Formats: sequence, structure tokens, C-alpha cells
Amino acid sequence: MRKINGQDSVFDKLVQGNDEITYNLFYLVRGCEDARIYTDDKSYIVAQSNQYTPIWIFANEQFDAEAENEVYQILADCVKENPKVHINAKPEFMSGIFARLEAELNVKYEKYKGLIAYKCPQVKLVEEKGQLTSPRAEHKERMIDLVKQITEDISHQELPHEEAVAFADKHTDSENLFLWQDGDIVSMARIAEKNEKYARINYVVTDRAKRNRGYVKMLVGNVSKILLEQGVLPMLYADDNNPYSNAAYQKIGYLKVGEITEFYNKNAE
Repeated sequence: MRKINGQDSVFDKLVQGNDEITYNLFYLVRGCEDARIYTDDKSYIVAQSNQYTPIWIFANEQFDAEAENEVYQILADCVKENPKVHINAKPEFMSGIFARLEAELNVKYEKYKGLIAYKCPQVKLVEEKGQLTSPRAEHKERMIDLVKQITEDISHQELPHEEAVAFADKHTDSENLFLWQDGDIVSMARIAEKNEKYARINYVVTDRAKRNRGYVKMLVGNVSKILLEQGVLPMLYADDNNPYSNAAYQKIGYLKVGEITEFYNKNAE
């Protein structure tokens, strides 16, 4: 096992094909100054932006008992430091590690949510009502409201008002935030991370009073079209427990490429 930086070639060696999309968050972690990244150069990569953010674990068919023990040691140190840390990984590689963490550290990791990774090689635009709009100062209150709604949807917690205001201030006139307007602003989506190959879309939300009217398909379809015209492949993660959003993405051309489970420590809640 060795600790590496985000520029290490092991990412290109181990994470290829659809795994590049399923583990797209690696691109974000690799760019963080305080990132913690570990690998054995053959079967796993463990990556975390900092002690407060979720840990991402890639593993392949060469993941053996020695690798499992090394990953356990990494996670044990992380959990001791932050018992509330979430872990994103494929369940088939984690059962033995979680059992050992529970036995030795009294932490009980259970499924928090499942994430389905999608790519969009070709967008299929749907009939539209309204138009794509860039975020401007007059949209600030709607951005505040929408970011509060998606935070509640994802984490079931209320986003502090000052953080919502900071989000709106940061993204006013941004080229990475997109709004859908049908009279009022009804939907929002953001390009969270973009490199020469991929663009990850997140913060996709429609106002609760306007949902199930196709606005997600209209908004994400148009954003995806822009990205494809720029020569990058759009991708996103969808909650496996939300059939509406999964159906909406598939309707506009998104193809499932992989799945990841996010785990949380039940004993720390």
C-alpha cells in the first residue's frame, strides 16, 4: 500500500471504461489539496477529499485478503477520526470489512442510498414548454429556494439560509448553472465538474409544486446537448430509489453504466 497524489498514473491504469464514469467523483477528489488517496497498484484505490467528506473505494477482481486488510486499516483510521464518515463502494467488496469494523470498532455500516451512474452519448430532446435561462441577479430568491429543496430531498436536512444565499451569490452569472423558466423559474441544474472527457451534472431539482411535468427532461436534455457540442460526455448520478428521475434521464438518452452504494454508520447517527 502507498499513499499517492491526484496526478498518479494508477487512476488511468485501474479505472477504465465505464468505471471512469461510475467513479467520476475521483476527478473531484484528485484535485483537492488535502486529498487522501491510497492504492496497492493492482486492486483498489481509496480516495477522500478530506476527513469530513465521503470516502470512495474502487476495487476490482484482484481484490484479495491482503487488499481487504489494507483497506480495513485505512477505513479504521478514517472512522476513528470521523465516525460519521460515509463510504461509497460496491457492496460485494465490503461485507468482510464492515463486519470487522463492527466487531472491532462498534460501527455498523448500512445502506444509505444507492447511486446509479449514467452517461449520455446522444441526447434525445423532448417537447418543450419554457426555455433554458442563465442565472441572473433577479433569479437569486428562486435559486435559494431550489437549493434548499434539493438539500432536503437528498439529506433530509434543512440547509441554513446563509449557505443557500452563498450558493445563489456564487452561481449568479455562472456558466455552470442552468435554470428552466416557464413563466417563473421552475428547475435548476449545475455542471459540478468538467474535464476534457466528462462533465458531471448535479443539483438537478424542480420546484415541488411543479414536479412531474417534464421539466427535468427539458432542462437536463438541453444542458446535455450543450456539453456534447463542446465535445465532452455528460454524466450524472441518480438515486436508485427515485424511479421518476431515473425514467426521466433514460427518456432523454442517458444510459446506465454502473452502480455504487453509499453507506453510513448507523451507530453514529
